[in-house]
Amino acid sequence: MKNRIGVIITVVSPLIISYCLISSGCQPSPGYITVDSRSGLMQPTFCLYRDASLQKRLGIRTIVVWKVQRSAEFESYWDRIEQVWSLSCIKPTSPVSCLTYGKVPPDYSEVAKAVPLEPEQFYSVWLPGFRGVDSEDRYFIIRLDDNGIPERLESR
Repeated sequence: MKNRIGVIITVVSPLIISYCLISSGCQPSPGYITVDSRSGLMQPTFCLYRDASLQKRLGIRTIVVWKVQRSAEFESYWDRIEQVWSLSCIKPTSPVSCLTYGKVPPDYSEVAKAVPLEPEQFYSVWLPGFRGVDSEDRYFIIRLDDNGIPERLESR
C-alpha cells in the first residue's frame, strides 16, 4: 500500500507542479501598444507600456506587423493578409521598449524583412505574449493629403 502511495505522489506531484507553472507562466502579460505620435510617417515607432496610462514601459521581445484587409473604418472585422515585418529579441534580458519599423536594434533578429509600407493600407501591430487594454493588436494607417502625399499617421 505504501508503494502505491509513493508511486502516486511521484507521478502526480510533478504533473500538478507543471500545471501550476504553465497556467501561471503562460498567461499573456498585460501590455498596451502605442504608435508614437512623433513617428516618421513611413517608419512608425511602436512602444509597449504596462497600461493605457503610459506610465511604465515594458520590453518588446517579439513584434509582428501585418497588412490587413478592411474597409475605411476601424471598428469592423480585420483579416490579416500579409506579414510585412517581424523581429525577435535574441537576448531576453535586453528587450527595448520602443521599436521603429524597419530598424533592427542590437540583440534583435529580423525574422521577416521590412516591406515598404503603403499609404491608405491598414496595418496591424501584434506583440505575441501581450494582451492590450482595448485590443490585442494596434492598428494604423498612413493617410494621404489631396495631392497624394503622405500627410498623417492614424492609429487605433
